[in-house]
Amino acid sequence: MNLAQKRNEMVVQFIRDYVGNGAGVVVGLSGGMDSSLVATLAVQALGKEKVRGVIMPHHDSNSESQEHGILIAGWLGIEYDVVDITASVETELSALPFKPNRLVGINAKARVRANILRAYGNQFGMLVLGTGNLSELMVGYLTKGGDGDVDFEPMGNCYKTEIWDMGRAIPGFPEAIINKVPSADLEVGQTDEAELGMSYHELDKILKALAIGGDTS
Repeated sequence: MNLAQKRNEMVVQFIRDYVGNGAGVVVGLSGGMDSSLVATLAVQALGKEKVRGVIMPHHDSNSESQEHGILIAGWLGIEYDVVDITASVETELSALPFKPNRLVGINAKARVRANILRAYGNQFGMLVLGTGNLSELMVGYLTKGGDGDVDFEPMGNCYKTEIWDMGRAIPGFPEAIINKVPSADLEVGQTDEAELGMSYHELDKILKALAIGGDTS
């Protein structure tokens, strides 16, 4: 068993222990690597009957996001819904007494998605499954009240570069999802690495060095 497989097993056990005999978990399926992997590990931990996916496109979302969300849900055999958030976001922004800037606009999408997942959690007695990784958490790359508003983060101890290895260690995990450019899909053309100002490989090298007090050069 390699290191990635061991990490997968640890996350599976963590999810199983955390949820216990509860109703299960609901997860936002963005079609990205993180949400796809954590949904996969949740199915391994709890069974597909206890994992529910929600795909939440906006009118300016990349169509690939919805396609890959449906792809992973179908591959896992889990129940899922597609909930278009366009009207909810526009209603929220139109109620403001000022013209929303870019940051307000993109974060509104993340917060509407979080509210929808909370609604599913309340309706079905499920926990909201976090999709964040250690790299994002360490640099604060998340939206308060948005993707940061979850019940638990099973992959919160895994660096982003480790997430890719963990996906590759699962037989049949969709290559299209592993190979896609990381993006929160909060606006057209947005990518994580462009916003961070460096690649995840560069970021993780720095974060790992900082964690052990080493050289970051």
